[in-house]
Amino acid sequence: MQISSAISAVGATISGGPNFAYELCVRRVSDQEREGLDLSRWRLAFNGAEPIRQSTLDAFCHAFASSGFDAGAFRPCYGLAEATLLVTTGRGATPACGHPAAGTTIQIVDLHTLRPCESSAPGEIWISGPGVAAGYWNQPETTAATFGARIAGSGEGTYLRTGDLGVLRDEGLHVTGRIKDILIVRGIKHFPQDIEGTVERASQWVRAGCCAVFAMPGIDGDKVGVAAELDSAGPGPGGADTPDAVILNIREAIGAAHGIQVSAVALVAPGAIPKTTSGKLQRFLCREGLLNGRLTPVSFWAA
Repeated sequence: MQISSAISAVGATISGGPNFAYELCVRRVSDQEREGLDLSRWRLAFNGAEPIRQSTLDAFCHAFASSGFDAGAFRPCYGLAEATLLVTTGRGATPACGHPAAGTTIQIVDLHTLRPCESSAPGEIWISGPGVAAGYWNQPETTAATFGARIAGSGEGTYLRTGDLGVLRDEGLHVTGRIKDILIVRGIKHFPQDIEGTVERASQWVRAGCCAVFAMPGIDGDKVGVAAELDSAGPGPGGADTPDAVILNIREAIGAAHGIQVSAVALVAPGAIPKTTSGKLQRFLCREGLLNGRLTPVSFWAA
């Protein structure tokens, strides 16, 4: 609420944040508070740093239309530090991350053949252009592997391997997830971001952008764990909205939406989920914290 109030008070024209920030505004700013906001001068609302959800864009536009927010101000974007941040940017409340920045080339590459994927097929996002850095400081081997990629059978120059998966469709970039984060359950691939979205929708007490889904150690390698931060306002010890009820809702929602029976669900205190300085989830550290006891659950269930 403080951010949206500041935008209204000073008449800011440029601001933004990750997807969960917009989701949080939708969930936390009351109808009465929205009546006092003037967002009509907000002309560039960038959304990046994590997967962009169409449902969030639509919900934000609907919630703040009465405050003067223009859906055309949205700028979905994709970038990373190795490419001096910005790679693509779009316009309006669309699910794609837009088109490449000036002079930037994007290739969607098959991980096995190292050749461009067929039209609309997913693959790793490779980038070349003036914004790509020269490499990592004093890390020649890692630099060669990350910044020196070449298309198989091509005499083209080098590319930056992002480690991200995506597709080019309707001339726009759609980012689907990180290669290292993919979960394989009974031979089927799942992106943790999709499951995390299901967890957030399963209960009003799960904080937006503060849920992590990760692989758990198991003999068959098919174990999936969930850690989610609870809202500081609840749930309470009694009634229908108990921590046990929240866990049950999460388990049932994941089973219905993804066909997965999770192995463990941990509800943790606000701020407990480890993140990078830029606010990105650190799923591996979350898993390790749960296994070694450093991440103490408020409530815990295991199969």
